[in-house]
Amino acid sequence: MEKLKSSNDSRMTYDADNGAVRSFFGADLVEAPEPGAARTGRSAGDMTQAFLDENKDAFKLDNVALTRVEERRGSASTAVTYRQQHNGIPVYDGKIVVGVEQASNRVASAVNKVDYALPAGLTRDSVRVPEIEVPERVRQHLSAMFTGVKTGQPSLYVYRYAPTTPPATESRALREKVQRAESLGRGEPGRVYLAWQMSADTAEPRGNWEVFVDAQDGALIQVKDRRRYGSVKGLVFVPDPITSSGNKALSSATPAATLNGEQREVDIENLDPPNGSTFRLNGKWIETRDIESPDFDVPATGTGFKFPAGDRRFLSVNAYFWIDRVIDYLQRFNVQTFNDSVNAQRIGVDAQGVNGDDNSHFTTDLQGRPYLAFGEGGVPDAADAHVVVHEYGHALHFHMHTNQNANGSEEGFGDFLAGAWLDRFNARQFQRESVFPWDNNEGDRYSNDRFLDTRRKFSDSGFGSIELHVKGSVLAATLWDLFLSLGGSSAKAVDRTAAADKVVHMYLEMLVSLADESSYPDIGRALVQADVVLNGGANGAAIKTAFLNRGLNLDTQHRGRES
Repeated sequence: MEKLKSSNDSRMTYDADNGAVRSFFGADLVEAPEPGAARTGRSAGDMTQAFLDENKDAFKLDNVALTRVEERRGSASTAVTYRQQHNGIPVYDGKIVVGVEQASNRVASAVNKVDYALPAGLTRDSVRVPEIEVPERVRQHLSAMFTGVKTGQPSLYVYRYAPTTPPATESRALREKVQRAESLGRGEPGRVYLAWQMSADTAEPRGNWEVFVDAQDGALIQVKDRRRYGSVKGLVFVPDPITSSGNKALSSATPAATLNGEQREVDIENLDPPNGSTFRLNGKWIETRDIESPDFDVPATGTGFKFPAGDRRFLSVNAYFWIDRVIDYLQRFNVQTFNDSVNAQRIGVDAQGVNGDDNSHFTTDLQGRPYLAFGEGGVPDAADAHVVVHEYGHALHFHMHTNQNANGSEEGFGDFLAGAWLDRFNARQFQRESVFPWDNNEGDRYSNDRFLDTRRKFSDSGFGSIELHVKGSVLAATLWDLFLSLGGSSAKAVDRTAAADKVVHMYLEMLVSLADESSYPDIGRALVQADVVLNGGANGAAIKTAFLNRGLNLDTQHRGRES
C-alpha cells in the first residue's frame, strides 16, 4: 500500500484545526513499497480507495463516510472523486479528489474538502418539508422578484452556508440584479443546514439560479447565480495593426482613428473579483503596477477596459491580455516547474515604464518579485503583442529556474515564441517572418536582423562576437525552420498550430535538463532528447536538419568550450 509521508514540504497543506491533510501534489510525497508490477493491473479506483484506507489517520477519516462518484482522465493522469456522506445524506461540496499518474499508476495528489464539523442531528427523519412541496416553495420565494419561474428536480444535501462572490461581469445592471436575487436568501454564514437544492430559471428578469430551501422549516436559505460569465470586455490589437490590416505602411505616425479601426473587443480573463464595482488589471497570474518611471495610474473600470489606441491606458490592457493568454497557453503543456512557479507568484506588469524609452525588459524587484516593463518610444512596445510575448519569453526562463541569456538563446526563443504562437492569430499570414511587425515597422525600423528568415548561421565567421539579439536570431530562425518542417508551412491553420505547439512544448521540456548558459550545441542535443521523452524521437531528424542547415552539426562531437 502507498502511505503518505509526513512532510513540511510546501506542496502539502494541513487543516488548521485538526491537522488533517488538506492537499498534496507530488508522487514523491507517497511511499511506494508495493512493486510496480503489482500496481500495473489495478484500476485508478482500486488504487485511490486503497490509498485512502491506508491513510485514513492522515486525512482524519475515522468518522467520515465517503462514496466514489466520479473518475476523470487527462492525458497523463486520472483523478477519482469521493463524495462525503453524513447520516446517508450527501454533503454539498464535501469531497476528496485523489489523483493517479497514468504512467506509473502511483497516487500523486489529493485535495480534501471534507467538512469535519457537522451536527449529528441532521438525518432524513428530521426532514419536515417533503420533496413534493419544494418546487412550489421555490416559486413562492422567487416570485418576490421574478416572473415565469420554472423549476428542476430537488436534491437533499447537508449544506454549509457561505456568502457568494459578485459575478465577474462588465455589466453593473447585471451585477445588481444578481445581488438583489441573492439577497432574497436568509441563511446564516457558517451555519449547517439540511437543505433542498433545486435549479430554477426565471423569465423576467431573465436568469438561471441555484436555490437552497431549509428542509426543516421551508425558509429560503440562499439563491446563487448558475451562470458563468465570460469576463470584462476590453479593446486590444489582435495581434497588431499591420498584421491584422495587411498594411505595412502603418507606423507611429498613423492617425489614431485608423489604428482604432484595428482594435478588437475581447474578454479580459482571469481577473480578480471587483472591489465594489471596480475592476483592475490584476488577476490569476498578473498584477498591473506602476513600477518604473514615468508615473502612471493603473487603469480601473466599472464597465469595461475599452480605451482608444492613443490612450495610454490601452497599453496596460493590451499587455495584460497577451500575457494572460500566453501564460494560459504555456500552462497547457503541463510542465510542472513552470506551472508551479507561475501559480505561486504573480508577475508585475508596467506598460508605461523604462523611463519612456524605446525598450522593454524583464527583471525582478528588490524583493525578488518578477516583473515586465515596456517603454513608449516610437510605437509603444506594449502595443505590439510580439514584443509583449517576446519579453514573457524571458519570464518563462525565470520560471523554469534557468538563465540562458549570455549567449542570446533567451532572446532567440522569445523571438520564436512571438512569431510561432502569434502566427495562429495572423489570419492573413501577412509578414509572418517579422518578429516585431508593429514595433519594427518600415517607418520606425530599428533592426534589419529581427526576422525569422534571416540568412545568418551559427557557422558564420565572427558569430561568437556579434550582438546578443542578432546572435539569438539565429536560434529563432532555426526553431522557425523546424516549425515549418513540422507543419508550419501548411495551408491549413490546424497544421500550423500543431507544429508551433510541438516545438514550444519540446523547448519547454528541454529547459528542464539544461544548466545555466548552455551552449547552442547542448541546446540542440537537449532538444533532441526532449523529443525522445515527449514524442518517442519522432522529430529527431527534423531537429538535426534544422540545426545543420544553420551551420551546426549535432552529430559531430564538440570539444572544448562551445558557443
